Amino acid sequence: KEVAEKYFELANKSDLDAIAELFTDTSTYRSQNTGTFTGRDEIIEMQKGFHSQYSSLNWKIDGFKEQDEGMLFDIVFERTTFDGEKFTSKVQEYIVVRDEKIEEVEIRNV
Repeated sequence: KEVAEKYFELANKSDLDAIAELFTDTSTYRSQNTGTFTGRDEIIEMQKGFHSQYSSLNWKIDGFKEQDEGMLFDIVFERTTFDGEKFTSKVQEYIVVRDEKIEEVEIRNV
C-alpha cells in the first residue's frame, strides 16, 4: 500500500521523475480517458502530457480495499486549469504492486 500511496503523493507534486522510478519496462497503465500504455517511458510520456494541462492536480484517497492481487482506491480527483477553472471527479484506481514497483494501474470512472 505504501508504494501506491507514494505514487499519489508524487502525482500531487507532478514529480514525474520520481513517479518514473515506481514503474518498470513491463508496467501497464489503462484508463477509459487516456487509453493503454505499456512500460515506464510510454506511461511517463502520457503523464507529462496530462500534467501539463493543469496548474494544479490533487488525488485524494477517499477509500481503500484489497481486491484480487491488487488494491482498489476510491479517489476524489481535483484539478485546476491554467485559466483557473476547477474540476472535481471521482474515480477508482486499481493498482498492483510487485517487488516495490507498480505493475499495473487501471483507472475506472465512477
